[in-house]
Amino acid sequence: MRPHFRKERKMQKTIKIGNEQSIILDNNSSWFLIYRNQFNKDILPTIMPFISTVLKMITDVIAEAKTDDGIDITKIDGDVIDNALIELSALEFTDAIHIIWSLAKTANDDIPEPIEWLKRFDNFPIDVIIPVAFELIAKGCISVKNFKRLQDLKKTMSELKPQVSKVLSQQELKED
Repeated sequence: MRPHFRKERKMQKTIKIGNEQSIILDNNSSWFLIYRNQFNKDILPTIMPFISTVLKMITDVIAEAKTDDGIDITKIDGDVIDNALIELSALEFTDAIHIIWSLAKTANDDIPEPIEWLKRFDNFPIDVIIPVAFELIAKGCISVKNFKRLQDLKKTMSELKPQVSKVLSQQELKED
C-alpha cells in the first residue's frame, strides 16, 4: 500500500532526519483534533505556556536590546533568556513526541500509532524536529503581527550569532 500524502501546502514542512528518512509535518487546524482523539486530552494546557513564554521572551528581549540602530545584543539580560528556557523546559518529552506525531498524522493519514511510528526511525533528532514543529504551530496559533515579531527576532538572533559568541568568549576570559 502506497502511503497517502496530501499535496504539500504552505503549512507543511519536510524534515530530513536521516540518510533516507524524513518526516512531513502539517499544521492545518485538524491537528488539534487528531491530538485530542489520540491522547484523550486537549493540547491548549500543554502548548499555551510555551506560546506565552516565547511571546514574553520576544517582548522582553526587544524592550531591553532595542536601540535607534536596531538590536544591541550586549544589552540583552541573560536572566530573561535563562528564565524563558526554564519555563520552556517544563514541556515534557512525551508531550513533544505527541505533538510531532499529531502534526505528522495530519500530513499523512496512513502513519501508524505513535509507538509503532517511532520504531520506524533509526534516529529521531528532537533538537532538529522541535524547532520546525513549533514554528509551524506558531504560524497557526499566534497572530500574524506576533509571528512576524518572532521571525524578525529569529533573523536578528542569527545575524547576531557571531557577536554573541564574541561576547561569551570575552566573558569566559574575564572569569578565568
